[in-house]
Amino acid sequence: MMRPAAHNIRRTLARAVVLPFVLTACLAVFVLWQLDRLVEAGRSVDHTDQVIAESNATLKLMVDLESGFRGYLLTRQDEFLQPYREAEPLVEPKLSHLSDLVSDSGPQVERLARVSTLYGEWRSYATRLMAARATNQPPSGELVGSTENKQRMDAIRSEFAAFIETETTLRDQRARRAQHAARVAEISGGLLLFALTLALAGFTRRQMLG
Repeated sequence: MMRPAAHNIRRTLARAVVLPFVLTACLAVFVLWQLDRLVEAGRSVDHTDQVIAESNATLKLMVDLESGFRGYLLTRQDEFLQPYREAEPLVEPKLSHLSDLVSDSGPQVERLARVSTLYGEWRSYATRLMAARATNQPPSGELVGSTENKQRMDAIRSEFAAFIETETTLRDQRARRAQHAARVAEISGGLLLFALTLALAGFTRRQMLG
């Protein structure tokens, strides 16, 4: 039969091992949870940066289209169409990709849908006008049409400006949340570690005095 003294020693040793293990596990779980929050906050900021970068790249393609189109109308030289030919097959896939990136935002998706409609109208007229110019037979009302097409491209720029402004505001909000999450993780982690240290020290003292 185990003597009471030996039994008490083993029970004390068991407590001395189990409590630090439990406290350390609690601290580890808390740290992992905070890290997950930080990673998620960082990802949201990175995602918004990607949307802004893709928006600027798509708008640049449309500017290249317009530059090539206008250069060809002025000179009727095919080399001015090079920017147009390089940019034209990329615009619609870029718009589709952008729409996928902001699929969780109805207003942004609707804004891109308007851009897509305006771009389709602009490209349709530009294609017909360039074909007519190539055969020296400009369509009737060309001046009015060109003005309308410029208005379409101006509207596209305005839509993109609003789109990017919205994403920039969202990015700033997410960056502030990420910074706040980092501060909370740092402060709460330090406080928890301090509390666990005090609890462990108090437990050890009681065991020694007992």
